[in-house]
Amino acid sequence: MSTTYKAKGSLSDYLENKYSDKEFIFELVHKNDNKAAMRSKETGQPVRFPLTHRVPMEGAIFYKGKDGETYPRRIRYCVGEKSIFVDEQTPDDKFPKRKVIAEFINGRMKPVDGRESTMLTFLMSWDTNESNPNRNTKKRALFKLVDNSKVAEKAMADDDLFFDVIKWCKEADFDSKVKPLASMLLRPEQMAQRVKEIRHDLTQIAKSGPASFQRMLDDPKTKRMMTIRAAIEQGFIVIDKNLNSLFWSDNSSGPISSALPGQDVLKDFIAKSFSGAGEQVYKAIEKLVYPDETEVVPQTKQTAQRVVEAPLVKGTTETDEELSTLIKTAVAKGIITVGHPNWYDFKGDKGRGEEGFMKKLRDNEIMLKILKKEVLGE
Repeated sequence: MSTTYKAKGSLSDYLENKYSDKEFIFELVHKNDNKAAMRSKETGQPVRFPLTHRVPMEGAIFYKGKDGETYPRRIRYCVGEKSIFVDEQTPDDKFPKRKVIAEFINGRMKPVDGRESTMLTFLMSWDTNESNPNRNTKKRALFKLVDNSKVAEKAMADDDLFFDVIKWCKEADFDSKVKPLASMLLRPEQMAQRVKEIRHDLTQIAKSGPASFQRMLDDPKTKRMMTIRAAIEQGFIVIDKNLNSLFWSDNSSGPISSALPGQDVLKDFIAKSFSGAGEQVYKAIEKLVYPDETEVVPQTKQTAQRVVEAPLVKGTTETDEELSTLIKTAVAKGIITVGHPNWYDFKGDKGRGEEGFMKKLRDNEIMLKILKKEVLGE
């Protein structure tokens, strides 16, 4: 005698009304925590689910009527009834209803045959079902559909991600990408190893947490830090530890960026590199480090030098009050124009509101000097 097995139903099967030939598995969401008193005799670990858990199959959901309005409507599962809505079932005084309990043994219900459409509809419509895409999320979820298609999709995505991060560690350009990132994660003695050994150590980190490794690669701050470290390694820029500043390697007359004493000059520059003069400087460095991955422009150090020689990214000595007075005076004289919505404009350099424009001045010492000269005649 052969046994016929049914395929496990998924959420998409239910939504597409393709469930009569399948069976659906529901599992508790709630799990015993690590402090649970009941523990496995074999492992000594807390039991994941209560041995039994009973849930009455009745409640209420928000229902959207034909008039488009949403209102609460009572639902329950009753043997023999074709509807889950109480107001469409046989009146209780004519046919007394027996309460039906959904019983979860070791966390799972007995499989629901897709032909039991009323029970399946009730379970999939209930707000306590975490897998219900239209559930009222203010209610605590008690159970969920065990959707193997989702599990498979996630597993395949995890496999792809695992492959991608390992491939990156093994094949990404060593000098401009792998080495800068490795220098942020590995110990100095590890960085003294050969190229293959450094790639191997970085691969082990990627394998231990592919998702977190990929998030790190995608983080704009990480990407910029890698670029700056690569630029230092390739000799485009240098750090002057005494001045806590960054300089072009062939121009020590003015710093690219300066940080306050005690601050990490690279992190300080990365923070400044997302706007104003800092972004202009960063883009010039990026074109030197990754000439094949940026827009086609003359890729020479001298070109980048000309791009950034005017806007120096360093702080100003003026107080907020002094800058505010300067800006107000410039606005009154028409040197700074204020447009909609509250944009302060000086020769094409814009900042939203007085505070935003003040930040622009602090980021660009040259712009501040030009503004002071026009306002104060300095």
